[in-house]
Amino acid sequence: MGVDAPYVENIIHITPPSNIESYVQETGRAGRTGIPSRATLYYNNSDIAANKEHVQEPMKVYCRSQDTCLRKQILEYLGFSGVTQQRCCCICDGTCNNVAENVTKSVKPKVRSLPNDDKTILEELLLSELNDFDNNIKASGIALFDCSFSDDKNLVGKIIEGIEYIKTEADLLETYGIWDETCSSNIFSLIAKYAPLIQNSAN
Repeated sequence: MGVDAPYVENIIHITPPSNIESYVQETGRAGRTGIPSRATLYYNNSDIAANKEHVQEPMKVYCRSQDTCLRKQILEYLGFSGVTQQRCCCICDGTCNNVAENVTKSVKPKVRSLPNDDKTILEELLLSELNDFDNNIKASGIALFDCSFSDDKNLVGKIIEGIEYIKTEADLLETYGIWDETCSSNIFSLIAKYAPLIQNSAN
């Protein structure tokens, strides 16, 4: 954000943004000099499940699309009409493989239980862990780009919201984009302590 990098050719999202407007703003950083560019969005069924309220429905519909031009959907959502379509997305050029499974399948089963009394405590501990990570990254002075988690102001809320479905530490990367191994390990330890596995899910 805020970096003058005009020759961006690829934008990659790991999990969808909360809404179409954010997606347009972020993908719009590519191709500003007129060079052909590509935006790739990775997601899984859990990211766009009915219980993921932080992702708005139009964004979920966009992810599920198999037949309608993605560019057309975005522009019509923003109020434009008469959209020209010519190999502008994976659907139009026939290379779309965004729907590997039926995303209308039921939400995966709950594997953890977080007592209400521990929710606030865990939220504070998770926020502290993420803040510590961000501060360490900034203090190191070695990052060439903003690789902190501070851009996602709702990350802790998202984790708490989906905590019942976090079975392994790998879920923190796949679903929430927590890529740092130490940070991920610390967060998963907190989750395991305050939201233990449901008995029949421990196997």
